[in-house]
Amino acid sequence: MVPSEKEWADGYLRQAQEDLRAASEGVGASVRAMLLQMAFEKIAKAALLRNGQWGVERTQATHRGATHMVNLLANKAYASKTTFSVGTIRHEFLPLVRELEELNPAVARQSGRQGPWLEYPWETPEPRVAVPCEDLPRLDRYGTKHAPKVVLLLRFAGELVRNHAKIFG
Repeated sequence: MVPSEKEWADGYLRQAQEDLRAASEGVGASVRAMLLQMAFEKIAKAALLRNGQWGVERTQATHRGATHMVNLLANKAYASKTTFSVGTIRHEFLPLVRELEELNPAVARQSGRQGPWLEYPWETPEPRVAVPCEDLPRLDRYGTKHAPKVVLLLRFAGELVRNHAKIFG
């Protein structure tokens, strides 16, 4: 028998929990940013599977979805199921999640960008090889697990994982 969309959603959530656990540990800023991006991608895939907007094949074929999910959450009907206001979701979380999603190498390449991105080095116009741990823009915001943006993102992602069924159906 083929696994159901709910089983896939649950699998994505379990792995997102592990990504979040690792992101809250003592890792470098570029690794923390990558783990947060991966967690939000998996939370989004689970949400879009759970609410019927996406099927399993689509979740397996894309690295996008996190921005779409946060846009859904900026809707009053969804936001009311969280402890966050529509304004906080729209003005705090959406820009951060969009930034992380756009730093995924596959997403960046689809947008025609040759870097910067998470996980892999890229070539700069000079040309030189740039690496995420040294050259990622705004890397300081992911510097420690106590950085305000990191704390906010971890809190938001943690709530989405814990209350996923309640929020997304």
